[in-house]
This record gives sequence, C-alpha cells and structure tokens, in this order.
Amino acid sequence: MRPVRLEMEAFASYGGHEVVDFTKPRQNLFLITGDTGAGKTTIFDGIVFALYGENSSTQNRKDGIELVSQFASVDVEPYVELTFTQEGIDGEEEYRIRRVPLHYKRVTRGANKGKLKTVSSSVTLTMPDGMVYPSKETDAKIIEIVGLDRGQFAQVAMIAQGEFMTVLRAPSKDKKLIFRKLFGTDLYDRVAVELRQRANEKMEQVNVIRQTCATIAAGLEIPLNYEKREELLALREKIKEGSLSYMEEFLSLLTELNEYLRAEETKSDEEKNQVAKELEEISTLLTREMELKNAYEIRKSAGERWKELMAQKEERQKEKILLEQLQGADQIQAAYKLYLDAQREADRVSRQLEEAKASYPALQAKAKESEQQHKKSRDRLTEQSEKSGKVREMARKSLELFSQMEQAKENLVKVQTQAKEGREAYEKLQQSLTEMEEKEAVWAAELKALPQVQKESLLKKNGLAVAQELLGTIEEEERAEAYTKKLTENLALGQKRYEEAKEDYRKEKEGYERQYGIFLDAQAGVLARSLTEGSPCPVCGSTEHPKPFVWMGEAEVLTKEELDQYKEQVEEKNRKMMELATKCNETTATIREREETGDKRREQMGEKLNTLLGEVQSGLSCQEMREALLTHMAVLEKEQEAVSQKLKELQDLEKEHDRLRSVHAKRKEETALAAEKEKKLTADLARATSLVESLKDTGEFKTREEAMQADEKAEKDLLLCRKEEEQAAAVDEADRKALLEVSSRMQSLTEELPKRQEEKSRRAAEYEEWMQKKQLQEEAWQKLLAEYAPEQIKKLRQESEEYAKEVASVAASMEAADQTIAGREQMDLAALSEKKEKVSERLALCQQNWAAARQSASVARQIYDRLAPGQEERKAAIGKQEVLEHLADKLSGKLTGSRMDLETFVQRYYLQKILVHANRRFTAMTASQYRLELMELEDAATGKNKGLDLMVHSFVNGGKRPVNTLSGGESFMAALSMALGMADQIQESAAGIRLDVMFIDEGFGSLDDRSRNEAVRILSDMAGEARLIGIISHVNELKTKIDDQLVITKDEKGSHSRWVIS
Repeated sequence: MRPVRLEMEAFASYGGHEVVDFTKPRQNLFLITGDTGAGKTTIFDGIVFALYGENSSTQNRKDGIELVSQFASVDVEPYVELTFTQEGIDGEEEYRIRRVPLHYKRVTRGANKGKLKTVSSSVTLTMPDGMVYPSKETDAKIIEIVGLDRGQFAQVAMIAQGEFMTVLRAPSKDKKLIFRKLFGTDLYDRVAVELRQRANEKMEQVNVIRQTCATIAAGLEIPLNYEKREELLALREKIKEGSLSYMEEFLSLLTELNEYLRAEETKSDEEKNQVAKELEEISTLLTREMELKNAYEIRKSAGERWKELMAQKEERQKEKILLEQLQGADQIQAAYKLYLDAQREADRVSRQLEEAKASYPALQAKAKESEQQHKKSRDRLTEQSEKSGKVREMARKSLELFSQMEQAKENLVKVQTQAKEGREAYEKLQQSLTEMEEKEAVWAAELKALPQVQKESLLKKNGLAVAQELLGTIEEEERAEAYTKKLTENLALGQKRYEEAKEDYRKEKEGYERQYGIFLDAQAGVLARSLTEGSPCPVCGSTEHPKPFVWMGEAEVLTKEELDQYKEQVEEKNRKMMELATKCNETTATIREREETGDKRREQMGEKLNTLLGEVQSGLSCQEMREALLTHMAVLEKEQEAVSQKLKELQDLEKEHDRLRSVHAKRKEETALAAEKEKKLTADLARATSLVESLKDTGEFKTREEAMQADEKAEKDLLLCRKEEEQAAAVDEADRKALLEVSSRMQSLTEELPKRQEEKSRRAAEYEEWMQKKQLQEEAWQKLLAEYAPEQIKKLRQESEEYAKEVASVAASMEAADQTIAGREQMDLAALSEKKEKVSERLALCQQNWAAARQSASVARQIYDRLAPGQEERKAAIGKQEVLEHLADKLSGKLTGSRMDLETFVQRYYLQKILVHANRRFTAMTASQYRLELMELEDAATGKNKGLDLMVHSFVNGGKRPVNTLSGGESFMAALSMALGMADQIQESAAGIRLDVMFIDEGFGSLDDRSRNEAVRILSDMAGEARLIGIISHVNELKTKIDDQLVITKDEKGSHSRWVIS
C-alpha cells in the first residue's frame, strides 16, 4: 500500500481545502517539518482516518465531531479523501476512499431553519475499475485490501513520539501488556488464568471434602474404657485438621471399634431382657394380689348392702302390686277411650246420612229448573247474533264509503294547497332571479378588480416574508456579536493564564536544567572515582585517565527516578502552556473570522434594508436596522390587512354569485315539476268529487255517526245476550254439581254406617274384656286413677325399677368376689411393691446402658459408612488438585526459581525475532559498539519476572548492562531500531502484506551529528526505490540532510502544507 494523494477539508487543524501530493518528492525519504502544534502528525491522522474512520493515536483516540476543524465554517462539509496504490495481479491498482466524519450542518429551510442538525458519517470506496463498493461492506473491504487492521497499521506505518522509548525502558510486566496487544498473546495468559481457576475450583472441592470428612469424624464418640481410645482420638484430630492422609488408618481402627461396640450392644441387650423378664413376673404377681385385696373389700361392702336391701323387700312387694293395678287401670282406660271414639263416629255418620236424604228432593227440582233457564238463554243468544251481524255488516260498508269520500276531499284540499304553494314559490323565484340579474351587472364590474387585488396582496406578503427573513438574520447577527464579545473577554482571560503558565514553565525548566547538570556532574564524579590506570573507561574506552572529573559535592543530587519525575513535571507544564497558547490562537482566529463575517453580513443586511425601505442609509448598527425594519413591517402589515379585507369581500361576492346561479337553475326545475303535479291533482280532485256525489245516495245511513251508533248498539245487544247465557250456564252447572255431590255423599255414608256400628261393638267388647282381665270394674279403675296422679305413678315405677336393679347388681358383685377369692389368703403388698421398684430401677439402668451402647455403635457404623465408600475418589481428587496447583504455579511464574510465566516465555520468542531486525540497524547506528539482547533465561526467572528485560551487549569490552543505562542518544537509536524491527516483524507475520509507507515521529534532536547521519542513512537504505518514509520532526539539522520536505505552517485560518523540493 502506497499513498498517492491526500485531500482534506475542515479536518482537524486544517480549516480549508488541503491537498498533499505524495508523488512530488523525488526521493522516497522526505521530511515533514514545522513548528510544534502546526499539524505535522495530522497528515498521518488523515491517512488513518480515511482508511479506518479514527485518528492514529492509541492514547487519545478520536473520531466523529472531535475531528472536525474548529477553523472551518459549519456550512463547510468536512471530509478526507485518500488515493493509494496496491500491488495487484496485473500490477499496481489504484483505489480512492472518501470519508466524511460525523458533523453538524445548518438547516436551510423549514421550521428549524438556522438551527444545527447532526449529519451521520459516511464512506465511499472507488475500486480500480471505477465501481463504487457497497457502503455497508466498505470498512471490511478496506482491511482486506490493505491487509492490516487499524492497530496493526498504526504499529507498522507509524513510529510515534516516545512510544518505543517507553517500551524500551519499561519493566517486563509493562512490556507484557504492550506485547499482548501487538502479538495477541492473551491466549497464553488466559490459559494460565484458566488453569489457576481450575486449580482453585479443585481446591474448593478438596476443601469441601476435607471439611465434610472433618465434620463426620468429629461426631465419633469413643468409650472411656476402650483400649485404643487415645490412638483413635489422635487420628480423629488429624482428620479434623484436614490431614486426609491418615484416613485409611483411621478407618481400620474404626472397623475394630465397630466390632467392639456391637459386642457391647449385644451384652447390654441380654442383661436388659433378663431384668425385664424378672420385672414382668413381679408385676404379674402384684397385680393378682391387688385384685384379691379388692375382691375382699367388694365382698364385705356388698354383703352389708344386701342385708339393707332384704329389709325393704316386703314394702317393695306391696309397691309392686299397686303398680300392677295402676298399670291395669291405665290399660282399661285406653280401651275405654277407643270405645267412646267409635261410638261418636257411628253417631256422626248416621246423622249426616239423614240430613242428605232430607235435602235431595229440593236440589233435584232446582237443577231441573236451572237447565230449562239455560236453554232459553241459548236460544235468545242465537237469535241476537244473527240480528247484530246483519246490522254491523251494513254499518261497516257505510263507514267504508264515508272513508272514501273523506279521503277524496282531503286529497283535493292537499292538491289545492300544493298548487298554491308551487305558484307562490315560482313567483318568488322569478322575483329573486330578476333581482339577481340586476345585482350581477354590479358584481361583474366589482369583480374585475379581483386580479389586481390578488396581485397586490401577494406583493405585500412577499414583502413581509423578506422583511421577516431579514429580521431573523439581524437577530442572529446580534447573537453572534454578543458571542464575539464573550470570546473577546475569554481571550483576555486566556492570555493572562498563558503568561502565568509561561512564567511557571520557564522557572520549572530552569530548575530542571540546573538539577540535571548537577546529576551529570555527580555521575561523572562517581565514574571518575572508580577509574583505575590500565582499565578502560566505560564511556570512552580509554585506558589512560590524565584529568578525571573531581566532584565537589556542594549541592543535593537527585536520583534518576526523581529527575525523571522532575522532567515529567516540566513537560506537563510545557504541555499546559502550549494548550493555553493553542486555545488563545484558536480564539483569536475565531474572533477575527467572526468580525470579518460580521462586517460582510452587516453590509449585506444594509443593502437588503435599503431595497425594502426604498432609501439609502449606511453605517447603521444591528439595533438601528432592526428598529427601522420593525417600523417598515408595521406599515406593511396594516396595508396587507386592508388588502386582505378587500380581497375577502370580492371572493365572498364571487361565491354568492355562483350560489344564486345554481339556485336559479334548481328552482326552474322545481317550478316545472310543481305545475305538472298541480295538473294531475286537479284531475284526481274531479274524480274524487264525482265519487263522493255518487256515494251519497247508496248508503243505508245518512251520516257516519248514524252508522257508528247502529254498529255500537248491535254489539252491545249481542254482548248482553252472551252475558245472560253465560250466567244461566253457570247456575245450571252449579245446581247439577250440588245434586251430584249430595247423591254421592248419600251412597258413601250408606256404605260407611255399618262399618262404624261394627267398630263400636268391637271396641265395647274389648273394654269389657280388659276390665275382666284386670279384675277391675269401671268404678274401681276410675277411682284408682283419680287417687294417683301420673307423676306419682312414674315415681313409684322408677323406685321399683331401681330397687330391682340394685338387688341384681349387689348379688352379681358378691358372686364375682367369691369367684376371685376362691379360698385364697392375702399376701404383703408393701413388700411386693418395694421389690418391684428395685427391679424397675435395675431395668432402667440396663436400658440406659443398652441405648448408649446402641447409639455409639450406630454412630460409629454411620461414620464408617459415610467415610469408607469415597476413599478412592478423595485420593484421586486430592492428586488432581495437587497436579493442577503445581501446573498453575508453573505457568503463572509462582514457583521459587521459576518466576517467568507462560505468556512472557512466548513473548520472548516474538521479541527475539524483533531483535534480529532491530540489531541490524542498532549495530550500524552505534558503529558496531552495541547489540540488544534479552536477559538470560535463568536470570530472568529469578527473584521476579524479568523475562522481557533488555540488556545491551558491548562489543568493545564484551560486557552486558541494562538498557536503562544507555545515554539519551543511544536510547533513541535503540528505540528507533526496536520500532523498525517491530514494523518488519509485523509486516512479515501479516501473510506477505506489503506496506510501502512509514512515518517516524521521534526525537532526532537527542542524537549527535554522527548518529543522526547514520540514522538518516539507514532510513534512506530502508526506503530504497519502493518504500516511502516520512520523518516528522522540527530539528533544523535534518533540513540540511533531507532534500524533499513537506513544510507545515499554521495561522489564524488553520494549518497549511507545501512541498519544498531541492
């Protein structure tokens, strides 16, 4: 890839249109020179932005609006266009990229006119055949063409200020981060991290295993009398501490403990069962003796109660006889009540039968009479129905004739009314048409002025629009003047800050230079004190030292680190001063540009205002122009209002004229239709009148009212007859029903009477039978029931039943007690109870011993069952964890004597290849004095990781020293060699990509003449005939060494470039 042409507009510090033609240099090595901040590096930024859409800096990456120039107007579209060639199948192929960054643009129309809107970024790639590549795939296609992404291109094509000096002196840990991005070695770091994570995860698993085993083992209880108790306790403590190597020995002893505990459990169980059997025998005997004692007590109390009950026996017998008599009297009474009920029912049926027989003849005569009356009313209804039907039919026909006559009359009146209205409407229409024709002549004359009024209204509107637009421009300029005034105030403040920063930087710089001189003097003194005759000087190599430097030691000497920090402070103050200066320059340029733009705009606004006002006025301020314009606009608005009113009146008149003409045509059609309808209705009226006259003499009734009255009377007469017939029918039905009911009742009562008399006789016989059975006559049982109330009888019966139950219960208790005693004598219960209590205590102790033995045996079995099965898996897990831990420590550089991690080891391979390329240049630049080498592997891995630390090998004395001991010029040559070697290595590893361009932005000012000449010579050799190399520097000595120069300057309008070819 070789750049041919770079075109920029409104990009970064380049405010105008800038073109850099890379075909102009006659040599491939050229110098990009200019003052600090002029915009030298921006040339490379423009190339990188065109290719990748970002600037080249890795520390301060920018894209979009940040890259738009502050020196350009917002109305200018920013862009970068790069034309470059690339080696193709048929030779050099030319590509062109045009990229527009995200930027602001002013709205030129619509409601948001004058405001800023955001315009998205865009890119266009033109292929060698002239085809424009699809925009969505352009970025990927550019990377494919160049063969490098942005990061790789920036490393290969650009050696930035101080970047490789930092890499050169950085410790290994910082180099590792830098090389990780360059060579993509983060994979090896991820491998080490992954191994460490896996080792930690496995350690967590092992810790869980250890904790689990410790928790399980902690639950083991060992009997105090067990012979191996102390040995087991010691192993349990080891396992609780996490030492699982003792697990097998612990499980072996635990097996023996389990056998011992099982034997103890069996022994305790047998002893417990023996004592339990003894307790059961004593408990059984004690229960029997308590039952015997209870039986004696029950026999005694039951005998005493039996005597008491037998003393009451005679009295209770009398009560029993009385209760039997009362019960008989109660039963006789019940039979007597049934007899009385049967007698009453028989008398009732006999009485009702006699009453029915007596009423039957009268009901029979009444029913016959009702039937005759019903027949007469039916005959009258039939006769009236025929008569009323004839009268109503005649009335209906007459009413229809009367309706036809009335309808005809109504139609006649309606037609007459409509005809009258039609004639009146026609007359009104004729009158309005006449009036409209008169007005039309007047309106036609007035409407002739309409086009002129419309034209005048349009002119007034346009004048107001122009005035409104000018007013907006004036107000915008007033805001611009206010902003310029604010910028002027800020500029004064910024200039004051710049002077303060400048003085601060001067003092700081003088202090640093003074301390730096002291440091060099001190170093010279140290070296001088270490010189011995015959030994070479580490600086010049001489073996003779006639005048060594003498250090007086009168001032405090800063260390190298403190001096570097001091230098950084000075550089920071310089950067701050330059930033303030840049801001002041930019603000000055902005104020100047705004003043020039403001003058032009005020001149243009004055011309427009004079055109509007029709008079010439000059030198007006924005406020004066605005006041004059507002006065003119007020006059225009009043004139426009009058013209608009006149225009509206003429337009309304035109609409009214069109409306009346439309109404006129419609009314003419309506009048014709009305005349035709009037003619038809007149004919209908004649026919209706004739019909009315013909109907007058054909009806049975003279008037409608007479017909309606006849119809109503016929209907009433029919309704009256129907009502009389319905009443007669109801009476007939009721009399027949009453006769039928009496007849049915007589029959049922005749059948029921013998049954009731038979029931009466049967109940009388039962009553006599009960009195004979209970041997109580009627007077006796009635007297007995009268003497004793039901409550007294109930109480006597309850007392008798309770006495009988108690006699039976006492007899049963005495019999059961006799069976239990069976002639046996009682034993000493207190002695038996005492013996049982002692045996129970022995049993409780045996059960406690057995439960403890059983619990201990169960716990020991569970512990063994939980620990034994996982022993092999635990050993495997611990072994794997130890392997992973060792491997992770090895790859992470955590082992003693092996502090280099895997990623550093891999990066040494890449760095070694870079050094091969770098040393070709470095050895040449240092006149074959030095070569860069990596620190030896053994030394790099000792103490801390120094695997990427660089050493300088001296061909003069054969010694090696750290690269940090190089002087400033030597350090620059080493850094430049490293950067060039890095570029060579990246280009080699990029699959044969050929990049024919390189920019070097480094400090050549630190080199002496010989080193600088050698560096230029090497770069010239590198450039050869194919590669284009640009050195970005402001060092004056380079201007005499490099003929072709791209000179960058900067003024109030931004940066500018020009070629100087000598």
